[in-house]
Amino acid sequence: MKSTAQRMLNAFLGMHELSWWILTRALCLSCVLLFCGFLLLLEVDMAALESLRLYHIAQSMTQMPQAILLMAIIGVACAEDHFSDT
Repeated sequence: MKSTAQRMLNAFLGMHELSWWILTRALCLSCVLLFCGFLLLLEVDMAALESLRLYHIAQSMTQMPQAILLMAIIGVACAEDHFSDT
């Protein structure tokens, strides 16, 4: 009898090539956005108005990866449903 973790791992490793592509590209884009947002947050000096704009840009860049990953997961689910044999 297989455990739930083994079944999930087998399903994850058996994903279609397009699903892997979507997932890896979304993860790469999310990492780049988080890194750039972190670098902008390091540069923020709250004394100037320009820094306030940078702060808002950095905040947006750190929140956007959540939406990107959610859309990627929906895309992976649709691709897997489309390419499933059953």
